[in-house]
Amino acid sequence: MDKSKIKIELSLKALIALPILGLIVGVLILNSVWVLNDLNAKNISYAGDLVGAIGNLIGAIIGGIVAYIIAAYQVQKTFEIERSKKNQENNATLRLLKLELSKNEKLLKGMKDDYLNPRKTDEMVFIDFISLEHWENCASKIGIEVSEETLSQFMSVYRKLRLVKIKELTLDEAQYNELIDEINKITSKLK
Repeated sequence: MDKSKIKIELSLKALIALPILGLIVGVLILNSVWVLNDLNAKNISYAGDLVGAIGNLIGAIIGGIVAYIIAAYQVQKTFEIERSKKNQENNATLRLLKLELSKNEKLLKGMKDDYLNPRKTDEMVFIDFISLEHWENCASKIGIEVSEETLSQFMSVYRKLRLVKIKELTLDEAQYNELIDEINKITSKLK
């Protein structure tokens, strides 16, 4: 990015206000010139003081306009930076959740037969390796940038994963396959 070029974006309100303020300043300057010309013609002694006062007034108005433009630009930039940081944090959170879900999906696919037809209790040990850690740590950090539908899908998948982790409660084959499909859909949706 070329730092010598600064892109200033102004809102519609600012685009309307700036010409009006410019017009007011122009009228003040024009009136000041007429008044000073009149006072000069009449040889009034306080004309110099009046010139200084009018100059201060015009300078204050111009300074206010410049301050407004700079403040509006800084507020806009700050907002953009904050939004960018929030998006980066959100992307990192979603990446962690995607990795966790992908790992869980592979584990569930590989151990499907053992889960649905357990021959020994030690065959269900794989359930302990199903991870919910990132979801528990990151669920509240997912921002409004994530659609309601995606958030709902995440919540549904993790509720079902919690059920899978309860060894006394087992899902039937249709529910198990549905869980794997849901995990696959949500991980493919995330980039």
